[in-house]
Amino acid sequence: MEQIKSTKMSKKILIMLVVVSVIAIPLACKKSFLQQDNYTQHTRESYFTKASDGIALVNSIYDTYQNADLLKKSIWYYANFQTHDFFNWGNDRFYNYYDIQTNFGPIRVFWQRSYVGIARANTAIEVIPEMKTKGAITAELGDRLLGEAYFLRGLTYYYLAGSFGGVPLELNSITDGLKARASQDSVFRQVVSDMQQAVTLLPFKEAYPSSEIGRATKGAALAYLGAAKMWLKDYAGALADFNQLEGKYQLLPIL
Repeated sequence: MEQIKSTKMSKKILIMLVVVSVIAIPLACKKSFLQQDNYTQHTRESYFTKASDGIALVNSIYDTYQNADLLKKSIWYYANFQTHDFFNWGNDRFYNYYDIQTNFGPIRVFWQRSYVGIARANTAIEVIPEMKTKGAITAELGDRLLGEAYFLRGLTYYYLAGSFGGVPLELNSITDGLKARASQDSVFRQVVSDMQQAVTLLPFKEAYPSSEIGRATKGAALAYLGAAKMWLKDYAGALADFNQLEGKYQLLPIL
């Protein structure tokens, strides 16, 4: 009997401890105990708060080009086969005869990936100055990242205009998706504007540490600036831009 009473008493004590614990836990918790951030509704103010956020934003523009179809069968093909710099003996011989079909997959990739990159660049062009104003990023780094965003947007429009002629000019982060097609000259004038901004903001390649090699530079911006001016028949302006590259680059040595 004594053992039965002891067992019943132990069960009662255990039940009481469990009940008290359940009641005490919510009373002891503070709001700070739980992470209350809503990751589905981030805003510019809540997300872009430090330098690494700005770097990641601009890196996302570069990421647009991490696509084999975009670089190989889109930009590369358009830039070379249509000008007969190369002749295609493979399956895509329609390039040789200017008979490219609208259902050719790389055309869709070219268009879609280009506007993904443009949208990301537009966001960066709006966000980075806000970060500088808030002190979330230094003026030096902010200017460089902004220059990269202008360069990458101009670069993308350069290839779009050279390949398709006139295309819609999207220059804001929020778009309606129904913008009319601009003329080819208008697009190249935008390329000139973007590259001029990039030239002002970017350093030459010598200023980059080895870990940052491959990012946009003042030299690259000057080259595309001059090329865009040639499309617009501003040959004197193009020559002035190209002359600024004198002594900065050299051809690979002949082995």
